[in-house]
Amino acid sequence: YVVTIHDLIMLDQPWSARASTRGLLLFKIKRIAFKKVLRSAAQNARKIITISEHSKNQIIHRLGVLQNKVKVVYNGIDSTVVLAQKQTKKTGASLQIPTPYILNVGNSYPHKNIETLLHAFSFFVREHPDTSLVLAGPQNEFTQRLKNEALEIDIPSNRIHFLGFVTDKELSELYGN
Repeated sequence: YVVTIHDLIMLDQPWSARASTRGLLLFKIKRIAFKKVLRSAAQNARKIITISEHSKNQIIHRLGVLQNKVKVVYNGIDSTVVLAQKQTKKTGASLQIPTPYILNVGNSYPHKNIETLLHAFSFFVREHPDTSLVLAGPQNEFTQRLKNEALEIDIPSNRIHFLGFVTDKELSELYGN
C-alpha cells in the first residue's frame, strides 16, 4: 500500500494536547497509539507520499525509512477554479465581505496559531479600521474558542468574519480579492 503523511506535527509539538477535546489521559493514550500506527504504516508501506522536502526529511529521520521510499508530491490546484476566478468579477459581492481584508484559510486547531493572528489583528485594526479579518474553514469547538477570544480582545464584530466552510467558487473569490 501507499500512505500519505502530510507532516509530523503531532510528533514535533507535544503541546498539541491543547488541540484535544478529550481529557489529558485519553490524549496521551491516543498519542501513543498514533505514534505506533504511524511508524507501522511508514515502515510497511511500499511508498510514502508527502507534500514537502522538509516533511520528507522528517519522515526519513524520525520514522527510520529509506530515502527512496518517500516521494514529494506538492499540493496542487484545480485549474477549473483558477479559470473561474479569472472570469469572476472581483467584488466580493456573493459573500458580502468588505475589502480590504486579511484572509486565513484552514482549520482552527491551536497549532495553527490563529489566536496570535487575532491578537495581532486587534492592534492592526486600530490603525486600519476599514480592514477585516476573514477566517474560512471548518467550524468546531476551537472556532468557538477563537470567537470568544475575539470578543475578549475587542475586535469589532463587523471587522471579523468566521465563514465556516466555503465552496471552491467562494474560496477563489476570496483569494481573488
